Amino acid sequence: MYQDDYIMRQIEGIVRMLARIVLHKEMPEKEFLAEQEFLSEEENFAVQLFKLLRFGEINEAEDLLFERLEEDPAETYRPIAEGFYDTLEQMDDFTLENSNFSREEIEEGRSSARKLLSHNPSE
Repeated sequence: MYQDDYIMRQIEGIVRMLARIVLHKEMPEKEFLAEQEFLSEEENFAVQLFKLLRFGEINEAEDLLFERLEEDPAETYRPIAEGFYDTLEQMDDFTLENSNFSREEIEEGRSSARKLLSHNPSE
């Protein structure tokens, strides 16, 4: 239970940090996690992604991340992708194993995301 609370606080902190990076503004904690119309597309995506992580849906979250990056490899998704894999790295082995995810998949996924983002045709 404590470990789940800790992970959730870490995820929420990363999402708030991403809002500061993407929007260059602070968001109140309660407002930020409620999907609101004032959030940008990227912020709503980050909230959706990290909600999946909160519930242990790591593979589904990674699939969602790659669907978005393949559809729109915009540079604005780089901090979201990095934050996603940073969060996975902080998870303990038990949590990863329960979600059928490995440390090797974290590195492979991070590398693949970086490749997609570096081939952004709009640059």
